[in-house]
Amino acid sequence: MKRKFEILVATGIAVTLAGCSFSVGEPREERVANAVQGAMEERGMEVIEISFEEDADDRDLYLGEAVVRLEGDEEEIRSSCRVTVDEEQTISASDCPGITAAVRANNLEGLITDHYQGQNIEMIEVSIQGAEDGSFTGYAEVRNPQTDQPTRLNCTAQMTDDSGADWNCAQ
Repeated sequence: MKRKFEILVATGIAVTLAGCSFSVGEPREERVANAVQGAMEERGMEVIEISFEEDADDRDLYLGEAVVRLEGDEEEIRSSCRVTVDEEQTISASDCPGITAAVRANNLEGLITDHYQGQNIEMIEVSIQGAEDGSFTGYAEVRNPQTDQPTRLNCTAQMTDDSGADWNCAQ
């Protein structure tokens, strides 16, 4: 069963951080880390650890790492991050691909669950893992309405250019 759905929640940290500005005073690396942390927390992420260092060749590029938990999840997500700062001390671009993949996988799990529940099929468990390239693999375990037995469906998905996902769950 192949489905295409729009991912409703912001699909990437790049979208959520662009335009964040930061204050003067602390070393610039700390200001970048604080701005990124604040933006992540506004989106319901618990930031466990975050750090950035200025790129040796590009003063406006910061490379770092973040460890976060998504709202309602105990799993820690570790991701490398890139942040570009413009002349006005504003974040003009950012990317934390591991976090983006986890957010998208979480959203996809919700879409798959909603789809099966909308067909009156009991969802036992769904687990989707995202890769930084926009692909997803995992499974959905549903209760077969005809036999009342659990059935495990293997799921795959690929992000589309329009912030959606083409997904397929089959035996």
